[in-house]
Amino acid sequence: MLDGKHAANTTGAIPISNGTVNTDLNADKLDGYHASSFVRTVGSVAPDASGNVNVDLSSRVAKSGDTMTGDLTIYRAASPTTGVVFLGNSGGRYLYYDGDSYVMHGANLYVNGNATFTTVSNCQGTINTTTGSGNIPTDTLVLVKNGNEVQLRTNRALSNCNCDCFSCFPAGCMVLMADGSERRIETVQAGEFVMGADGTPAEVDYLHISHLGFRTMYRFNDGHEWSEEHMHWVRKDGSEWWWSANPDTWRNEVAVGVVAGLKDNYSVLSGGDVEYAHMDGFANRVMEQVDRPSDTKVYLPITSGVPIIVDGYVVGASVNEFGYDYTQFRWNPEIVKEKCK
Repeated sequence: MLDGKHAANTTGAIPISNGTVNTDLNADKLDGYHASSFVRTVGSVAPDASGNVNVDLSSRVAKSGDTMTGDLTIYRAASPTTGVVFLGNSGGRYLYYDGDSYVMHGANLYVNGNATFTTVSNCQGTINTTTGSGNIPTDTLVLVKNGNEVQLRTNRALSNCNCDCFSCFPAGCMVLMADGSERRIETVQAGEFVMGADGTPAEVDYLHISHLGFRTMYRFNDGHEWSEEHMHWVRKDGSEWWWSANPDTWRNEVAVGVVAGLKDNYSVLSGGDVEYAHMDGFANRVMEQVDRPSDTKVYLPITSGVPIIVDGYVVGASVNEFGYDYTQFRWNPEIVKEKCK
C-alpha cells in the first residue's frame, strides 16, 4: 500500500502503468544486492533448478597447504623473463627457460646435499663454483691448457659420468715421458711433454679425470688395464690402424663431442686376430675382463691427437685424426727407443 491505497486500475488507485517507461527506477537489486553479485554460470556449468552451481574442484590446487603430483607446465606469453616466481623479503626471484637453458634470475642457487647435473644433447656445460668458509675438494679440479695459459677448472666428469667418461686408464699405469722416464699416469700435468709414439715430444693439453662408470675394464696378462672403448694401435693382416674392444661405446663418445674421432669412425678394428703395438714390437695378447667398481678413477693425458705410450703399448690420447694424420704413422719402437737414450 502507498498512502493507504492499493495498486489497481480503478479510479483513485495507483496506476500500474501509464504506458511511459520510468528510467529513474532502480529495480535491479534484490535484498540490497546488485544482479552482478549472483552467479550465472561457472565456466560452462550453469545453476541447477535449485540455483546451485556444482563444480568439480578435485583437480584444482589450493593457494597454500596443498600438494601436487606429476609435472607442472607453465605457459608464458612472449617475454622470456617470466616463469615460476619465488618471492622473498628482498623482492622477486624467478626461474625461466630461455629456449636453451633454465635461468635463475637475480639469485644464487644453493644445494644442501648432492646435486647431479645431467645434459642430454652434447654433454657440454659449465659449473661455476664459489666458496664461503668451505673448500672445494682438490680432486674436483683439473689443470687445462688454454692457448698460452694453464687454467684451473672444475672437473665436471667427477660429478656426472653420464657421457663424459672417456678417460681410460686406472692409477698406476705408466706413461712414457719425452725425456725417456716413466710416470704414473695420475701425476702427469698440463704443459708437460710425453713421448709421442712417432718419437716426437707431445705436449699435454690437460689430464682428463673421470670415473669408470658403466664401462667394462679389460686387462692383459702383463697387468696393462684399460676401459673397453679405449683405442690401441694394432696390426692386422699386415695393415696398421686403431682397434677397440668396444667401438660402439667409443663412437658414442665421438657423437657427444668428448672425442674428436676419425674421418671414418667405422674404420675402427675390433675382435681378435690382431697384434698390439708394443715397445717390444707387435705382440699377441689375450685380454680378460676385470671387475672394477663404477667409481674407479681413470685418467688420460690429452694431446692434439699424437698417440702416446702407456705401459709399453701405443694408445690414443683422445684420438683426433683432424689434428694428426694417422695414415702416415707406422709403428717403429726402435725410433722411440733411440729418442729415449
